[in-house]
Amino acid sequence: MKALKIISILAAASMLTVLSACGSSDNSAEESISSTESSENTAESSQTEDNDTSENSDAETEEPQKSEDNYGEISKELMTALNDIDNLGGGNFSYDPSDSFKSEDGQTEYALVTDERFSVKEDIEKYMENNLTAGLIAERYSGLLDRYAEKDNKLYGDTAAKGSGFAWTGAEPVISDVTEKSFTVDAEYDNYGEVSVMEIKIVSENGTWKIDSFSAQ
Repeated sequence: MKALKIISILAAASMLTVLSACGSSDNSAEESISSTESSENTAESSQTEDNDTSENSDAETEEPQKSEDNYGEISKELMTALNDIDNLGGGNFSYDPSDSFKSEDGQTEYALVTDERFSVKEDIEKYMENNLTAGLIAERYSGLLDRYAEKDNKLYGDTAAKGSGFAWTGAEPVISDVTEKSFTVDAEYDNYGEVSVMEIKIVSENGTWKIDSFSAQ
């Protein structure tokens, strides 16, 4: 009888071991499946984020489309600069007559320039270079800086005025011949009481729009 009881106990123990092993195997399988699903979800999430990042990057790098309104504003700014530069070359600038001196030969009178944009000759030079191409400066305004002198860390200009500047009428400039690197402007101006048209060629020089030439029509 004792032998039978021992055998029964051993059999029961063996059965419990088998059941325990099976349970452990099932849990491991479930954990493995869960881990696989988690990895797949992580991969899908990562792919989605990559796509979103790529789309956002494309949107950020896309260049804005230029419109005629952009060209119109650019034209007006450059027309204003052209008028300023032409006046600087013609002695028609703001100055203080109480602060003046004559050249050594006594032929030229210089007065203090009061336009705060220009305190040295280099300021005028940069203003021209920022708005006109090198070719136009050389062709029309090569001697402009000769009309100015620096004294006591101040800028003085030749006050002998001559005809200069452009009396733009304020009419909207007409834009044509638009390319990525250039466009043409027809601008109205007062030509001694008559309305005339100035054709202005504007080009992109090192990424900056500048006037390359102009002529009356």
